[in-house]
Amino acid sequence: MITKKLYKTKKLYKIFDTVTKQFVHAIIGAGSNGTQSEFNSIEEARGFNCHGLFKDKVRYKIYEYEVVRTLLSIDADPATKEDIEEYTRNLAKEKEINDEYYAWK
Repeated sequence: MITKKLYKTKKLYKIFDTVTKQFVHAIIGAGSNGTQSEFNSIEEARGFNCHGLFKDKVRYKIYEYEVVRTLLSIDADPATKEDIEEYTRNLAKEKEINDEYYAWK
């Protein structure tokens, strides 16, 4: 059980198009299907498009967010009795193999 909650904050930036009234999803690279909508800095967001598209400060606004991560559990998926038994069997097998190997040395 956690008695003290652990927090981690990070600032993220998103590009907002004032014409379309939507957040922009920038394409990661040529030939890529991936997009990126959150950036680590204003400079990264403005410079993400190779054609300088996002440098237009009138059309593209940069929204700043502070994301807070809170540790809720140190074991959200605890081992079951069966998991522990299998782990113990595997350790026993490994020990047996190691013992046989070192017996021949």
